[in-house]
Amino acid sequence: MAYLLLKWLHILAAIVFLGMGAGTAWFKLWADRSGSLPVIVWAQRLVVKTDWIFTLPSGLVLMTTGYVLAWMAGWSLYSGWVLYGQALFTLAGLTWIPAARLQLRMRQAAEAALETGVLDPGFHRDHRTWLALGVPSFLAAVTATLIMVLKPV
Repeated sequence: MAYLLLKWLHILAAIVFLGMGAGTAWFKLWADRSGSLPVIVWAQRLVVKTDWIFTLPSGLVLMTTGYVLAWMAGWSLYSGWVLYGQALFTLAGLTWIPAARLQLRMRQAAEAALETGVLDPGFHRDHRTWLALGVPSFLAAVTATLIMVLKPV
């Protein structure tokens, strides 16, 4: 029974992790496209809050429950699908960390633009870098989830 409850928590964390990642990216992209400074500021603030309230905690729950589930099931952490899933999730985290830092910087730039009326060109550069980090991060997380479900090797 403990294993199934832990598995449920692991699956719930994966849903939150992927859902919030996709959702915040979607709203940020559309807010940025709007060109409206108040909308951009609102979205940037929300993206940062969402990452701290949902994405980071769900990622930590995913890691913790994943290791406990592997231990309970007697799976080796160093072989097959468990190893590949960990590697992809690590890649997702390693690309998410600098993207999260860029989100903070973009939020600050957007807030400053409310005062000046002009969005700093660095915002757009950071946005492109954020996107270049975010796409592989999200794809790695999605692929890790697929590997965990299919257990191909």
